[in-house]
Amino acid sequence: MKQLMSMLVLGVFAVSMLTANGQLEQQRMPQPADRPIRSQDALCDCEDPVIQELEDHETAGLLLMREEEKLARDVYTKLGELWNDRLFFTIAASESRHMEAVKHLLDRYGIEDPAADDVPGVFRNQELQHLYDTLVQRGSESLEAALAVGALVEDLDIKDLQDLISATDKEDIIRVYENLMHGSIRHIQSFIGRLNALGETYEAQFITQEELDTFIDQSREDVREAAGGNMQRRGMPWR
Repeated sequence: MKQLMSMLVLGVFAVSMLTANGQLEQQRMPQPADRPIRSQDALCDCEDPVIQELEDHETAGLLLMREEEKLARDVYTKLGELWNDRLFFTIAASESRHMEAVKHLLDRYGIEDPAADDVPGVFRNQELQHLYDTLVQRGSESLEAALAVGALVEDLDIKDLQDLISATDKEDIIRVYENLMHGSIRHIQSFIGRLNALGETYEAQFITQEELDTFIDQSREDVREAAGGNMQRRGMPWR
């Protein structure tokens, strides 16, 4: 499993939004830490008129997350078909809702949708295209490898969302990213739970191991509180 994870990380590392084409300039915005957390059932409440224009790095973040959520959906659908495993289909359905939440934001800010054609396994972002091909190949080796791929995708997604949240002060974008992150925590819990049941383990590759352990140990009801506490310790206020 360690060898598998090393190979997977090599394929994923270059895709992390910290360096992806230099598009996302890392900058932390001062924001209130006590804004109430919204229900995941309302992933995007985007009816109010836009009163602020986006910075380039905020636009790049939305474009990335639209296709990154698509990547998760497409990888899980492919692996679910290969291994006939319901877990992948269940989480793929959740990723479809996440895609729609980001799509609402793209529409709201007048940004062209990179996934407008929505062809499974096809991405405008060529780094994500390479990542998709790599993950499907690795996940085809065994069910255990497929579950490790799922955990890795969610690990990367959580890290990217942490960075995106800390780099914007737009309330609607923050709200969506928070809910996407909550979903990713739930998903990584599921993948790692299945791995553990098969006698395998997963070590954090993008978030810290402390964060991962906290997420895994928490009940479904406490996931949001756990995520918030970990982000505050990292200097990123949870909203």
